Formats: sequence, C-alpha cells, structure tokens
Amino acid sequence: MAAMTLLNPGHLLLKRRNDEPSWDKQSNYFVHGLREIRTKVLASAPPHQLNRAYELLLRAAAIELQRHLSLLDDTSLKTNLVLVRSAGKIEVVARSRPGSPIGIHYTHKPSGLAASRAMMENKTVVATKIRDLSGHEHKPYNTVVATPICDGVQAFGAMTADSAESGAFAGREEAIDRILRPYAAIILLTLPESARWVHCKDRWK
Repeated sequence: MAAMTLLNPGHLLLKRRNDEPSWDKQSNYFVHGLREIRTKVLASAPPHQLNRAYELLLRAAAIELQRHLSLLDDTSLKTNLVLVRSAGKIEVVARSRPGSPIGIHYTHKPSGLAASRAMMENKTVVATKIRDLSGHEHKPYNTVVATPICDGVQAFGAMTADSAESGAFAGREEAIDRILRPYAAIILLTLPESARWVHCKDRWK
C-alpha cells in the first residue's frame, strides 16, 4: 500500500506568502513611477518620453491588484494604459509587462471594448468570456477590467487589467475602482492641454 502524503496547511500558507509580490516591491514601482513623471513634467517632456514612468506605475498597479484579488500566478494578470487618439480611436501606449506590444489601435464605440465602455460611463467596467468573442479565441486572457481616466465630462483613456482567470474581476468592480483611480489620477496630471478626449458622464458634479 502506497504511503499517504499529508499536506501541511502551515507550509502551504507560508509558500503562498513567499510567492506573493511584496508591498515593498509595489511601493518601489509606484515611487519610481512618480519620480519619473515629476522629472519629465518639470522638463515639459513630450508624452512619448513618459512611457517608462507609465510602465512603472502599471507594474505597481498590477501587483496591488494581484495581492488584493489573491491571484497566485503573477503571469495571469497584466495592466495596460490606453489613451484617446481621435474621436473614434484609442491606442495602447504602455503595459506592465516589458516586451508586450504597444501602439495598437482599437475602435472606440459604445458596444466596444471594456475601456471604451468605462470611458463613456466614467466607471469601472468588467468584460468576461473574452475568448467567446469572434477573433479572440486564442487570446491569452479571458477577462478584462477597465477604469477610466477622466476629468469632468472629458475621458482621456483608461487603465485596464486582463487575466487568464475568467472570474478574477467580476463582482469586484468597486474595490478595483478604488485601487486604480489614484493611478489614473496621476496619469491624468501628465497629459498635455492638447490631449485628445471623448465625452463621458460626470459622476462628481
């Protein structure tokens, strides 16, 4: 008879804690992202020079979301920044994962991406079952959450997160909104007066 292996709950909990990204790491990304932004803004840097700062903030946001949502696999979640480029187009300008493609344009429309819906409603929006959509069958993620970057009735873009775990975000919109809104506010401060925007609801009149 084969010997039974008893699981040690304490060992599993310790392993889980050791595998989780630390708050120090998240804070480090956040602080360095702010420092990069302050340097570039004071120097009146063009927007494309802020990409490194955006990437750092997106990494910090990804870690905060991963810990809050108890996602053990840090490869299952990625954060992204999309900005308005024209009345009908939004563009992915930065991602938390180095090497992931940027410069991708999407159509902005009411029935479109989670980012578009979040921008128009000025609230955090979750989209699920992404792989069920035509043309998305082979996407590495199956759910997306988006929090808008807004000022009054002007929506300049959105921060999004995607995950392979289909139930990662559903029902957690309020908590995710509280996490991502401060990052969105920081990014808003970096945008020039000439930044493109689309109309959104004003939730805080």
